Amino acid sequence: MLIDNPRGLLTTREELAGWLASMGQYKARGRGDDLAKWIEMHGARPLRVDRKAAEQRFLYVPRAAVSVTGGIQPGILRRVIGDLEKDSGFLARLLMSCPPETPKRWTEEDGNERGEERLQAIMERLLALDFERDQDGGDRPVDLWLAPDARDLFKAYVNDLGEATAGMNDGTMRAAMAKHEGAAARLALVFHLVELADQGGPMGGR
Repeated sequence: MLIDNPRGLLTTREELAGWLASMGQYKARGRGDDLAKWIEMHGARPLRVDRKAAEQRFLYVPRAAVSVTGGIQPGILRRVIGDLEKDSGFLARLLMSCPPETPKRWTEEDGNERGEERLQAIMERLLALDFERDQDGGDRPVDLWLAPDARDLFKAYVNDLGEATAGMNDGTMRAAMAKHEGAAARLALVFHLVELADQGGPMGGR
């Protein structure tokens, strides 16, 4: 599927516990083999797969990028995440959000048609973005560089993050904080492109 989708893939699971439990289910080497591949896909790194029983034995994906989203209960998360997931850096690559509980309230609202149309237009503009061409005529991602003022802000953020991490004794938290630097840049890119797509202006530039 990654070979046919060079932009990458999105996996949506209502219950992430099933996704986590399935790792290593069909692997002779067990869970660690799947974990290693998911860690590589977090960085969109090259992926090589040797399928001994398949017609197409060797698969190669130059940029294997898969995003995963879903929900999981905190208690279940504690049970399915063990030392392997922590020590390998897999857990550190997960961005978690736990919104505060709010009372359930009845509402007569039935969605927002105008908001849905706006979202659809944004998605269509983002999907229309194309790759650059490399020297061999192949596709390669477009590099977008930080503007000077954005670079100053990001530099201050990285320094503050380093100061906060330096005093931590919890190895699991230190590993997670180390990944926040890259996560902040990724999220900034997403917000920037969504804003440009929503405004309807040109999507190019560096």
